[in-house]
Amino acid sequence: MVISLGRSVASTDPHIRPMDPRRDGVALADLLETAFRDEPADEEGQAMLRMLRNFGVFDVAMTDGATGFLWIEEGRIVGNASLMRNRARSDTWVVGNVGTHPSFRGRGIATALVMSCMRYVEGRGGTRVALEVSQSNAPAMRVYQRLGFAVTGLVAHYARPALGTVPLETTYEAPGPIKPRPIGWRESGRVWALSRRNIPHGLTHAEPFSSDDYRPDLRWRIMNAFEGSPVTWLSLGERAALRLRMGRDQENALIELMPAADAQAEELLGVLSAALARLNPRGRRPIQAHQSRLDDPGSEAAHAALQRLGFASLRTLAHMLATVPRS
Repeated sequence: MVISLGRSVASTDPHIRPMDPRRDGVALADLLETAFRDEPADEEGQAMLRMLRNFGVFDVAMTDGATGFLWIEEGRIVGNASLMRNRARSDTWVVGNVGTHPSFRGRGIATALVMSCMRYVEGRGGTRVALEVSQSNAPAMRVYQRLGFAVTGLVAHYARPALGTVPLETTYEAPGPIKPRPIGWRESGRVWALSRRNIPHGLTHAEPFSSDDYRPDLRWRIMNAFEGSPVTWLSLGERAALRLRMGRDQENALIELMPAADAQAEELLGVLSAALARLNPRGRRPIQAHQSRLDDPGSEAAHAALQRLGFASLRTLAHMLATVPRS
Protein backbone atom coordinates (compact mmCIF):
# COMPACT_ATOMS: atom_id res chain seq x y z
CA MET A 1 0.00 0.00 0.00
CA VAL A 2 1.02 3.59 -0.56
CA ILE A 3 0.50 5.84 2.43
CA SER A 4 0.27 9.61 2.39
CA LEU A 5 -0.50 11.99 5.22
CA GLY A 6 -2.73 14.96 5.73
CA ARG A 7 -3.12 18.64 6.34
CA SER A 8 -6.21 20.81 6.62
CA VAL A 9 -9.10 19.96 4.30
CA ALA A 10 -12.71 21.03 4.34
CA SER A 11 -15.71 18.71 4.26
CA THR A 12 -19.45 19.21 4.54
CA ASP A 13 -20.10 15.67 5.85
CA PRO A 14 -20.29 15.58 9.65
CA HIS A 15 -18.46 12.25 9.73
CA ILE A 16 -15.49 13.53 7.71
CA ARG A 17 -12.70 15.67 9.06
CA PRO A 18 -9.06 16.44 8.20
CA MET A 19 -6.33 14.07 9.27
CA ASP A 20 -3.80 15.46 11.75
CA PRO A 21 -0.74 13.15 11.89
CA ARG A 22 0.22 14.22 15.40
CA ARG A 23 -3.27 13.63 16.74
CA ASP A 24 -4.36 10.69 14.59
CA GLY A 25 -1.15 8.88 13.67
CA VAL A 26 -1.41 5.85 15.94
CA ALA A 27 -5.13 5.32 15.38
CA LEU A 28 -4.73 5.68 11.62
CA ALA A 29 -1.86 3.19 11.57
CA ASP A 30 -4.09 0.73 13.44
CA LEU A 31 -6.91 1.26 10.93
CA LEU A 32 -4.65 0.79 7.90
CA GLU A 33 -3.16 -2.40 9.30
CA THR A 34 -6.68 -3.75 9.90
CA ALA A 35 -8.15 -2.58 6.60
CA PHE A 36 -5.25 -3.94 4.53
CA ARG A 37 -4.44 -7.03 6.57
CA ASP A 38 -5.02 -9.29 3.55
CA GLU A 39 -2.68 -7.25 1.33
CA PRO A 40 1.10 -7.37 1.77
CA ALA A 41 2.46 -3.94 2.74
CA ASP A 42 5.36 -2.73 0.63
CA GLU A 43 8.54 -1.20 1.99
CA GLU A 44 7.27 2.37 1.70
CA GLY A 45 4.04 1.45 3.46
CA GLN A 46 5.82 -0.20 6.37
CA ALA A 47 8.06 2.85 6.79
CA MET A 48 5.07 5.18 6.84
CA LEU A 49 3.26 3.05 9.41
CA ARG A 50 6.28 3.36 11.66
CA MET A 51 6.30 7.10 11.14
CA LEU A 52 2.59 7.40 11.96
CA ARG A 53 3.16 5.60 15.24
CA ASN A 54 6.12 7.79 16.16
CA PHE A 55 5.29 11.09 14.45
CA GLY A 56 7.69 13.88 15.32
CA VAL A 57 8.42 17.43 14.25
CA PHE A 58 10.95 16.32 11.61
CA ASP A 59 8.40 14.01 10.00
CA VAL A 60 6.35 16.97 8.76
CA ALA A 61 8.68 17.22 5.76
CA MET A 62 7.77 13.67 4.72
CA THR A 63 4.14 14.69 4.13
CA ASP A 64 5.36 16.68 1.10
CA GLY A 65 2.17 18.69 0.71
CA ALA A 66 -0.15 15.71 1.11
CA THR A 67 -3.59 15.89 2.62
CA GLY A 68 -6.25 13.44 3.74
CA PHE A 69 -9.75 12.72 5.00
CA LEU A 70 -10.91 10.55 7.89
CA TRP A 71 -14.35 9.10 8.61
CA ILE A 72 -15.12 9.30 12.33
CA GLU A 73 -17.85 7.20 13.90
CA GLU A 74 -18.46 5.97 17.43
CA GLY A 75 -15.59 8.21 18.51
CA ARG A 76 -12.95 6.46 16.41
CA ILE A 77 -11.38 6.47 12.96
CA VAL A 78 -13.10 3.90 10.74
CA GLY A 79 -12.26 5.20 7.26
CA ASN A 80 -9.43 6.97 5.46
CA ALA A 81 -8.50 8.40 2.07
CA SER A 82 -5.21 10.16 1.44
CA LEU A 83 -4.38 12.60 -1.34
CA MET A 84 -1.16 13.88 -2.84
CA ARG A 85 -0.33 15.92 -5.94
CA ASN A 86 1.54 14.02 -8.63
CA ARG A 87 4.90 15.82 -8.58
CA ALA A 88 5.41 15.25 -12.30
CA ARG A 89 1.89 16.32 -13.36
CA SER A 90 0.59 19.56 -11.92
CA ASP A 91 -3.01 18.81 -13.00
CA THR A 92 -3.13 15.33 -11.41
CA TRP A 93 -3.61 14.21 -7.80
CA VAL A 94 -3.16 10.69 -6.45
CA VAL A 95 -5.53 9.03 -3.99
CA GLY A 96 -4.10 6.37 -1.71
CA ASN A 97 -5.05 4.18 1.25
CA VAL A 98 -8.78 4.20 0.74
CA GLY A 99 -9.54 1.93 3.66
CA THR A 100 -12.59 1.17 5.79
CA HIS A 101 -12.71 -0.87 8.97
CA PRO A 102 -14.27 -4.28 8.17
CA SER A 103 -17.13 -3.68 10.63
CA PHE A 104 -18.22 -0.56 8.73
CA ARG A 105 -17.95 -1.71 5.13
CA GLY A 106 -20.84 -1.68 2.68
CA ARG A 107 -22.19 1.69 3.80
CA GLY A 108 -20.63 3.96 1.18
CA ILE A 109 -17.85 5.32 3.41
CA ALA A 110 -15.13 4.76 0.83
CA THR A 111 -17.27 6.41 -1.85
CA ALA A 112 -17.85 9.47 0.32
CA LEU A 113 -14.15 9.79 1.12
CA VAL A 114 -13.06 9.56 -2.51
CA MET A 115 -15.73 12.06 -3.53
CA SER A 116 -14.37 14.43 -0.89
CA CYS A 117 -10.91 14.01 -2.42
CA MET A 118 -12.27 14.81 -5.86
CA ARG A 119 -14.02 17.95 -4.59
CA TYR A 120 -10.78 19.01 -2.94
CA VAL A 121 -8.90 18.58 -6.22
CA GLU A 122 -11.56 20.52 -8.11
CA GLY A 123 -11.22 23.40 -5.66
CA ARG A 124 -7.51 23.60 -6.38
CA GLY A 125 -7.80 23.59 -10.14
CA GLY A 126 -6.84 19.95 -10.67
CA THR A 127 -8.39 18.06 -13.55
CA ARG A 128 -7.50 14.42 -12.90
CA VAL A 129 -7.39 11.98 -9.99
CA ALA A 130 -5.43 8.73 -10.20
CA LEU A 131 -5.06 5.71 -7.93
CA GLU A 132 -3.78 2.14 -7.71
CA VAL A 133 -5.92 -0.75 -6.52
CA SER A 134 -5.41 -4.49 -6.34
CA GLN A 135 -7.00 -6.05 -9.41
CA SER A 136 -8.40 -8.82 -7.18
CA ASN A 137 -10.28 -6.31 -5.00
CA ALA A 138 -13.54 -6.41 -6.94
CA PRO A 139 -15.61 -4.31 -4.46
CA ALA A 140 -13.08 -1.48 -4.57
CA MET A 141 -12.86 -1.66 -8.36
CA ARG A 142 -16.64 -1.27 -8.58
CA VAL A 143 -16.59 1.77 -6.26
CA TYR A 144 -13.98 3.50 -8.39
CA GLN A 145 -15.69 2.64 -11.66
CA ARG A 146 -18.96 4.12 -10.38
CA LEU A 147 -17.03 7.31 -9.62
CA GLY A 148 -15.76 7.52 -13.18
CA PHE A 149 -12.36 5.84 -12.86
CA ALA A 150 -11.11 3.69 -15.74
CA VAL A 151 -8.17 1.28 -15.83
CA THR A 152 -5.15 2.73 -17.65
CA GLY A 153 -2.68 -0.13 -17.08
CA LEU A 154 -1.62 -3.07 -14.94
CA VAL A 155 1.59 -3.70 -13.00
CA ALA A 156 2.39 -7.07 -11.43
CA HIS A 157 4.44 -7.19 -8.23
CA TYR A 158 6.63 -10.24 -7.61
CA ALA A 159 8.92 -11.32 -4.79
CA ARG A 160 11.47 -14.03 -4.16
CA PRO A 161 13.44 -14.84 -1.01
CA ALA A 162 16.99 -13.63 -0.57
CA LEU A 163 19.64 -15.62 -2.42
CA GLY A 164 21.21 -16.50 0.92
CA THR A 165 18.06 -18.33 1.99
CA VAL A 166 16.87 -19.73 -1.37
CA PRO A 167 19.73 -19.84 -3.90
CA LEU A 168 19.07 -20.05 -7.61
CA GLU A 169 18.69 -23.60 -8.82
CA THR A 170 19.73 -22.67 -12.37
CA THR A 171 21.44 -19.72 -14.00
CA TYR A 172 21.01 -18.87 -17.65
CA GLU A 173 23.20 -17.48 -20.41
CA ALA A 174 21.61 -15.19 -22.97
CA PRO A 175 21.58 -16.87 -26.40
CA GLY A 176 23.37 -15.22 -29.29
CA PRO A 177 26.48 -13.04 -29.48
CA ILE A 178 25.15 -10.16 -27.31
CA LYS A 179 25.59 -10.67 -23.58
CA PRO A 180 24.14 -8.66 -20.68
CA ARG A 181 26.50 -5.96 -19.45
CA PRO A 182 26.41 -2.68 -17.55
CA ILE A 183 25.34 0.05 -19.92
CA GLY A 184 27.48 2.92 -21.14
CA TRP A 185 26.11 6.44 -21.00
CA ARG A 186 26.04 6.58 -24.80
CA GLU A 187 23.30 3.92 -24.69
CA SER A 188 20.97 6.25 -22.81
CA GLY A 189 18.68 6.78 -25.82
CA ARG A 190 18.23 3.05 -26.40
CA VAL A 191 17.49 2.39 -22.72
CA TRP A 192 15.08 5.33 -22.60
CA ALA A 193 13.14 3.93 -25.57
CA LEU A 194 12.81 0.52 -23.89
CA SER A 195 11.76 2.16 -20.61
CA ARG A 196 9.04 4.27 -22.22
CA ARG A 197 7.71 1.22 -24.03
CA ASN A 198 7.41 -0.69 -20.77
CA ILE A 199 6.15 2.26 -18.71
CA PRO A 200 3.49 3.65 -21.06
CA HIS A 201 1.57 6.87 -20.53
CA GLY A 202 -1.21 5.14 -18.59
CA LEU A 203 1.19 4.10 -15.82
CA THR A 204 2.51 7.60 -15.11
CA HIS A 205 -0.56 9.14 -13.44
CA ALA A 206 -0.95 7.14 -10.22
CA GLU A 207 2.81 6.86 -9.71
CA PRO A 208 4.98 9.90 -10.48
CA PHE A 209 7.34 9.18 -13.36
CA SER A 210 10.64 11.00 -13.70
CA SER A 211 12.62 10.66 -16.89
CA ASP A 212 15.75 11.33 -14.83
CA ASP A 213 15.40 7.83 -13.34
CA TYR A 214 15.22 6.13 -16.74
CA ARG A 215 17.75 8.12 -18.78
CA PRO A 216 21.12 6.72 -17.63
CA ASP A 217 23.15 9.38 -19.43
CA LEU A 218 26.41 10.96 -18.32
CA ARG A 219 24.69 13.25 -15.81
CA TRP A 220 22.86 10.27 -14.30
CA ARG A 221 26.09 8.29 -13.99
CA ILE A 222 27.79 11.13 -12.12
CA MET A 223 24.87 11.57 -9.71
CA ASN A 224 24.53 7.82 -9.24
CA ALA A 225 28.18 7.50 -8.29
CA PHE A 226 27.87 10.47 -5.94
CA GLU A 227 24.92 8.82 -4.18
CA GLY A 228 26.73 5.53 -3.64
CA SER A 229 25.55 3.68 -6.77
CA PRO A 230 22.06 2.73 -5.57
CA VAL A 231 20.95 1.85 -9.14
CA THR A 232 22.55 -0.41 -11.74
CA TRP A 233 21.46 -0.74 -15.37
CA LEU A 234 22.17 -3.80 -17.52
CA SER A 235 21.66 -3.94 -21.27
CA LEU A 236 21.13 -6.65 -23.85
CA GLY A 237 21.49 -4.29 -26.78
CA GLU A 238 18.12 -3.45 -28.30
CA ARG A 239 16.56 -6.61 -26.84
CA ALA A 240 16.20 -5.62 -23.19
CA ALA A 241 17.34 -3.37 -20.37
CA LEU A 242 17.14 -4.00 -16.65
CA ARG A 243 17.11 -1.55 -13.74
CA LEU A 244 18.35 -2.90 -10.39
CA ARG A 245 17.87 -0.79 -7.28
CA MET A 246 19.73 -1.95 -4.17
CA GLY A 247 20.29 1.17 -2.09
CA ARG A 248 21.61 0.90 1.44
CA ASP A 249 18.33 2.25 2.86
CA GLN A 250 16.19 -0.38 1.11
CA GLU A 251 15.08 -3.60 2.76
CA ASN A 252 14.52 -5.21 -0.66
CA ALA A 253 16.40 -5.19 -3.92
CA LEU A 254 14.06 -4.10 -6.74
CA ILE A 255 14.19 -5.25 -10.37
CA GLU A 256 12.47 -3.60 -13.34
CA LEU A 257 12.85 -5.50 -16.61
CA MET A 258 12.34 -3.61 -19.90
CA PRO A 259 12.02 -6.09 -22.79
CA ALA A 260 11.59 -5.33 -26.46
CA ALA A 261 8.14 -6.14 -27.84
CA ASP A 262 9.39 -9.38 -29.43
CA ALA A 263 11.91 -10.41 -26.73
CA GLN A 264 12.14 -14.13 -25.94
CA ALA A 265 12.09 -15.74 -22.49
CA GLU A 266 15.59 -17.21 -22.99
CA GLU A 267 17.03 -13.74 -23.60
CA LEU A 268 15.32 -12.32 -20.53
CA LEU A 269 16.41 -15.23 -18.36
CA GLY A 270 19.99 -14.32 -19.28
CA VAL A 271 19.50 -10.67 -18.28
CA LEU A 272 17.79 -11.60 -15.01
CA SER A 273 20.52 -14.12 -14.17
CA ALA A 274 23.16 -11.46 -14.76
CA ALA A 275 21.30 -9.05 -12.46
CA LEU A 276 20.91 -11.60 -9.67
CA ALA A 277 24.62 -12.46 -9.97
CA ARG A 278 25.34 -8.87 -8.89
CA LEU A 279 23.62 -9.50 -5.56
CA ASN A 280 25.36 -11.09 -2.60
CA PRO A 281 24.78 -14.87 -2.93
CA ARG A 282 24.84 -15.10 0.88
CA GLY A 283 22.76 -11.98 1.36
CA ARG A 284 19.56 -11.77 3.37
CA ARG A 285 17.86 -9.05 1.35
CA PRO A 286 14.62 -10.22 -0.33
CA ILE A 287 14.19 -9.36 -4.00
CA GLN A 288 11.13 -7.78 -5.59
CA ALA A 289 10.19 -7.11 -9.21
CA HIS A 290 7.61 -4.72 -10.64
CA GLN A 291 6.57 -5.69 -14.15
CA SER A 292 3.98 -3.97 -16.34
CA ARG A 293 1.49 -6.16 -18.19
CA LEU A 294 1.45 -5.26 -21.87
CA ASP A 295 -0.28 -7.05 -24.70
CA ASP A 296 2.77 -8.33 -26.56
CA PRO A 297 5.11 -11.37 -26.54
CA GLY A 298 7.95 -9.50 -24.84
CA SER A 299 5.84 -8.67 -21.82
CA GLU A 300 4.55 -12.24 -21.54
CA ALA A 301 8.12 -13.52 -21.77
CA ALA A 302 9.21 -11.20 -18.95
CA HIS A 303 6.57 -12.56 -16.58
CA ALA A 304 7.44 -16.14 -17.52
CA ALA A 305 11.15 -15.52 -16.95
CA LEU A 306 10.58 -14.03 -13.49
CA GLN A 307 8.51 -17.02 -12.42
CA ARG A 308 11.12 -19.50 -13.70
CA LEU A 309 13.71 -17.80 -11.49
CA GLY A 310 11.62 -18.20 -8.34
CA PHE A 311 9.63 -14.98 -8.26
CA ALA A 312 6.15 -15.50 -6.83
CA SER A 313 3.23 -13.19 -7.56
CA LEU A 314 2.29 -10.81 -4.75
CA ARG A 315 -0.47 -8.83 -6.46
CA THR A 316 -1.38 -7.05 -9.65
CA LEU A 317 -2.19 -3.36 -9.29
CA ALA A 318 -4.65 -1.71 -11.64
CA HIS A 319 -3.79 1.92 -12.37
CA MET A 320 -6.98 3.97 -12.66
CA LEU A 321 -7.71 7.53 -13.73
CA ALA A 322 -10.75 9.82 -13.54
CA THR A 323 -11.48 13.29 -14.81
CA VAL A 324 -12.64 15.60 -12.04
CA PRO A 325 -16.24 16.70 -12.64
CA ARG A 326 -16.71 20.46 -12.67
CA SER A 327 -19.46 21.94 -10.51
